[in-house]
Amino acid sequence: MVDKLGPAHIVPIPRPRPVSDEDAPRKPPKEQKEPEQKAPEQDEVETDEVPHKGGFIDDHA
Repeated sequence: MVDKLGPAHIVPIPRPRPVSDEDAPRKPPKEQKEPEQKAPEQDEVETDEVPHKGGFIDDHA
């Protein structure tokens, strides 16, 4: 059973990688849009928490 699970997990990993290289020009734009939307949300959450905790950002600003 362990042998079957090992190769099964290794097979799906190499397959997505080759596809990523071919779709590289198409995937980057989609992947960048997601991180950009998530990044601002995380920054806002951290910024709100940081000022409330100690205001390190305010001191630097």
